[in-house]
Amino acid sequence: MAEEQAKPEEQSPPEELEFIGMGDVPALHADAFFVLQSADSFTIYFFQHDIPNLKREIKKTEAISTKQTKCFARIAVSPMGFVSLTQALVHHASAAGLVRTASTSPSTPTKDEE
Repeated sequence: MAEEQAKPEEQSPPEELEFIGMGDVPALHADAFFVLQSADSFTIYFFQHDIPNLKREIKKTEAISTKQTKCFARIAVSPMGFVSLTQALVHHASAAGLVRTASTSPSTPTKDEE
């Protein structure tokens, strides 16, 4: 009696997306960020330091031991979306030479590592 082999589920090709409106969104520099995880999403918060712009405000802030940073964006993604985002970030950081991954690390120790 021959066992039937399970047929792999056919995956449909990914949807083609047309990216529009990117130029309409202002680009803000994030000085800090953090990620909160729940059962069904990852929420990424982006912050920017609140830099004083007047001399009297600067004098006031010199006495403060912590700097304020203001949240300017909060983005929630699904767990699979978070995996895709993380992979894209690692890919681009590796291409820019900012991080080493298993595929970009040397297989033998360098002079500095010995």
